[in-house]
Amino acid sequence: MYPDQSLYPSNSGPELARRINKTLERASQIENSEGGTKRDWFVPIVADAEAGFGGPLNCFEIMNAYIEAGAAAVHFEDQLAAEKKCGHLSGKVLIPNSAHLRNLNAGRLAADVCGVPTVINELGAMGYKFQFITLAGFHSLSFGMFELARKYKDRGMAAYSELQQAEFEAEKHGYTAVRHQREVGTGYFDLVTMAAAREKPSTIALTKSTEAKQFQENTQSVPGDSPSVRSQATINQPYARRIQHLNLFYRNFSGTPKDLQDRRVEITGPCDRKMVINALNSGAKTYMADFEDSTTPTWRNLIEGQKNLFDAIRGEISYQDPQTRKQYELNSKPAVLMVRPRGWHLPELHVKVDSEPMSGSIFDFAVYVFNNA
Repeated sequence: MYPDQSLYPSNSGPELARRINKTLERASQIENSEGGTKRDWFVPIVADAEAGFGGPLNCFEIMNAYIEAGAAAVHFEDQLAAEKKCGHLSGKVLIPNSAHLRNLNAGRLAADVCGVPTVINELGAMGYKFQFITLAGFHSLSFGMFELARKYKDRGMAAYSELQQAEFEAEKHGYTAVRHQREVGTGYFDLVTMAAAREKPSTIALTKSTEAKQFQENTQSVPGDSPSVRSQATINQPYARRIQHLNLFYRNFSGTPKDLQDRRVEITGPCDRKMVINALNSGAKTYMADFEDSTTPTWRNLIEGQKNLFDAIRGEISYQDPQTRKQYELNSKPAVLMVRPRGWHLPELHVKVDSEPMSGSIFDFAVYVFNNA
């Protein structure tokens, strides 16, 4: 981050405009893959060229770069580029009108060379006026993150849980960022993968993911007969015989327990004692105690983690911070506890079966179920 004094490289602005347009393009692609675009995502970008970063030739080049990046309009200031400052600061040095006119002519020449018309008069006739809120994004992001950090310091994960609950409430107004994987295009690239393959690959990302399970509405918005995707019957064909075979042995499958049907606000974290208490008290719907990614698999960590879960299930877990002497205990409405064991490929060297280390996944599962089922 730099102050508004032209301290950053001159190509930074055009590169940012290019990245914004690529982001808007991806948003348009995602919406189109879900059944057709409902809006024009390519909003006009009004860019700031500072004072041109030099003389007329510099203004010509930066204008050309902004046009190539897809900017709709560019703003030049009538200051000395070497001493340029924000209009709200003191110490500004203005250039003569004739020098500023040369800079503007150089910018207009770049637009003519690129074949870009001037539409100011047309926009004025349509009643458009340029209005903007100074630093709206900066203040919104900064204050939002500050509030989350402040509340997290005072109340732990409950602060983040409340933020997500507010997000879910905003969905009725058109807010979509509750589904992170959808927002960044995971489903879009799954469709690209499926269109390129002869059958449904096993490596697509969103199917059977936690997001697909947690957000039922509109998770499969593309029709099965879409020209870019094979029909659902064809996709499922390799698995049909296996499903029929399993149905002969397991005719009745229990449904998802009621307390696990809403996992939209879920915490994942290690199994140390303080974390377990804070996570269960966070206000989240579920807490997944993680023996895999979040826990260093030392013998002490694993055994203490199992002990912590044992105590938590029985409501007997507590912790006192050795430095602050603060006491932590479970509240009356803890989150639903789930457990993720280590992967099949990770051995547990401390326990052997037939002289071979057993799978860490089986060990974690067996100890937890034996003690708590």
